[in-house]
Formats: sequence, C-alpha cells, structure tokens
Amino acid sequence: MTLLELCEIIQLDQEIVKNVLEINTIYNHNDLKFMWEKLYSSTTWDEGIKQLQEYFGEDKNGMKILTCILNCTLYTYELYEQKGISIDIFVDTVKFIPRFFERHMQTYGFYAFIWAWWFPRQLSLHEFRIGELEYEMKYEGNVPQIHIHIPSDAIIKKDNLCASYCGLKKFLNNYFPEYINAELYCDSWLLAPALKELLPSDSNILYFQNSFEVISVDEQSNAFLDWIYLRNDIPYDKLPESTYLQRKVKIYLLEGGKIGWAFGKLKGFF
Repeated sequence: MTLLELCEIIQLDQEIVKNVLEINTIYNHNDLKFMWEKLYSSTTWDEGIKQLQEYFGEDKNGMKILTCILNCTLYTYELYEQKGISIDIFVDTVKFIPRFFERHMQTYGFYAFIWAWWFPRQLSLHEFRIGELEYEMKYEGNVPQIHIHIPSDAIIKKDNLCASYCGLKKFLNNYFPEYINAELYCDSWLLAPALKELLPSDSNILYFQNSFEVISVDEQSNAFLDWIYLRNDIPYDKLPESTYLQRKVKIYLLEGGKIGWAFGKLKGFF
C-alpha cells in the first residue's frame, strides 16, 4: 500500500491529502526511525510523540506530524497483514484520523490534526474499531483489561452494541486470546448518572449506560461539553440547542445541575 492509497482508502479530504503528499516529497521517514519506532510501545509512545513534535517545530495544523503518522500507519498495515487481521478492521480503526479532522472542521472551520498523542494506540495494535465501538487493550499490573471508547459516529442501538461485543469476542479468540477473559471498562460522559434525569427510559444512551456498573463519578468534570457541544469554552447560556440532548443538558446546567464524567465496568448486555 502506498501513502496515496492509504489516504484514499480512509477517505481523507483532498485538501489534506495534497498537503501530506507535498510534505512527503521532502520528508525522510527512515531518518526519524529512532523517534517513531517508540510509537509502537505503550511505555515509550508519549516520549516518541514529544520528540517528533519538537523535531518538527512549527507545524501548521499538524500536517508534518500527520505525514509521519501516516507513514507509520503503512507499517501498521504490514503488522495487520502478518497477523491476518482484515483490512476492514484496519480501515475502520484508522478512520479515527478523518473523523477527528471533520470534527475539527465542524468546530473551528478549518482542518487540523491535534490528536497525534492518542494515535499510537492504533499504530501499535493496542486499539481496534470493531463495529460501532473501539476497544483498547492494556495491562494494569499483570491484569489484562479492555477499555471501550465510543466513536462520535457510533450508533449505539441495542443490536449494534451486541454485534460489536460479539465481534470483539471472535476477534480476541482469533488474534489476542490472552484478552479473552479480560474485564471491559468505559470512562465516559455517557455513563454519567445525571443523564437518567434527562433522557427517556428507552434512550439508546441509557441502554448503553445500564449495561455498566458505575464505579466512580467526577461531577466536576466539564469534559462532557466537548462531546455534546464539540467544545468546552462556551458559556452555558450560549450553548447550542440543535439536538434534543443539547437542549435538555443546557436547561439542566442553567438550573445548576452537573453532568460530569463516570467510569464503569461492563456487567453484561441484553
């Protein structure tokens, strides 16, 4: 797979592709191997990203480090092939990149890549998208765990969630059997107990939430604003009201309510 083919298969916007290909004409990926190879280990990927950012210096809209990341992704594709993981899962996982570009465009009106710090999880085969959900595999001490992440374009209906969970079990059996009995956790605003006061009982969000045992809640966190309203720097009285959820949450916040963030363990799905 070439760099252009990768850009096309994950459907990057042509403006972004043009910038990447121009940078790539003067970029030598092998020269930076001692930095980017650190992105393939959870113990060194933060260090690797920091070194790359320092090396690139001024990086308008993150296009230089994106070019590096995409070249790394070509190597990740080879790792997928070696393990026999389908190209469909590869594409679904790597579409993290265009999804967050579109999110930035929707929020700020221009494309920028500001999520390089997260993407080593996908590069190093620690995180995969299977169906509607993303699954990050990690160890806490010597105990394997899987952390669930909910992509912004996920449709979290019952059938979709069940298909994703079942797909995960099959995936683990085939490729990562050491995780087959791992507990599944989620750290998200979607688990915030306050949502029960705002949403109807047949809400897809509450269906998802009810499948978890909530372990902890941070009522002071305002990170939920980034996911419901795309940014967290808007005064409550200026929050948009484009969706049912936005309207309900805005009223709740203006009345002094708190949404926050919660952490929980999957107890089952039905």
